[in-house]
Amino acid sequence: MNNLVSVTMNVYNEEKRWIMEAIDSILLQTYENLEFIIVYDNPADEELLVFLENYTEKDGRVRIIVNEKNIGISASQNRSLAEAKGDFIVKMDADDVSLPDRIERQMAFLKKHQLDMVAGERTIINEDSEVTADVTRNLPEIPEKAAKLIQHVNFIIHPSVLYRRKLVESAGGYRDFPMSVDYDLWLRAVKKGFKIGVMNEKLIQYRVREKSVSHKDLFKLYLIVRYQQNLFRKDTQKEHTREALEKFLMKNGYYDENEKKQFYKAQKKFISGKESIASGKKLKGVKLLAEAMAGHKEVRYFMKNTFLFQLKNRILH
Repeated sequence: MNNLVSVTMNVYNEEKRWIMEAIDSILLQTYENLEFIIVYDNPADEELLVFLENYTEKDGRVRIIVNEKNIGISASQNRSLAEAKGDFIVKMDADDVSLPDRIERQMAFLKKHQLDMVAGERTIINEDSEVTADVTRNLPEIPEKAAKLIQHVNFIIHPSVLYRRKLVESAGGYRDFPMSVDYDLWLRAVKKGFKIGVMNEKLIQYRVREKSVSHKDLFKLYLIVRYQQNLFRKDTQKEHTREALEKFLMKNGYYDENEKKQFYKAQKKFISGKESIASGKKLKGVKLLAEAMAGHKEVRYFMKNTFLFQLKNRILH
């Protein structure tokens, strides 16, 4: 008999049309032995809650958990995990779409390779569900390679993962971060020796939203990632607190407007440099990338880690 899979999804302020696509893509999975736990983290919107509760009448596998107040991504995800009955967990976002055989393929891959977690690739869609990019990356399928590369770049797409319940429980659950909550968990899981792999196959349609938190505050995201990597490399992961993170953000210029301007100026040159190289204007692109590196330390840090990731990925292939 197939193992019970618990699919977890948080809903906050996503549009109904996106939520419908996300929910339907799970309920129509070829892998049917699942429960679908939806944590509603916006109790003020009663209309959206009624919309979600209608799904419990349509399909008995759906359960809605309503937070009394907004508690954020980490706490909501931990709450859904506490309610889950399955030994295998699938993460789903309320604005993405899973391909029909996603769970079936992931379960087969995870068991075949004796993994603790498997992630997949994605096709990028916009707010109107139109495909905007179909990027193919050569990601580490075997855990030994993934463990060496995860310290440089978070190549794992959070809503594409399926993992054994013991992974997140042993690692201590999701911790309190305003963003990049998944990366912190993967780093702790690797540190504990859990085996992570990637299927280089499209398993989800990943929606890119212009108003997403990470897009609006890229400087903060860069700093949080460096903070998490510092904890991993220094083996001081238990020392994380929101107060420690705030001190790190302040020390590294997050609350300094001039520092922010320099960051976004350098980041813009980084993006322009990549686009120039991709379009065949290599000299212009290299010049822009050099200016981006010189323009801000966080952009330089990100570029260095990206280079190390790509280099090691080729060497270990």
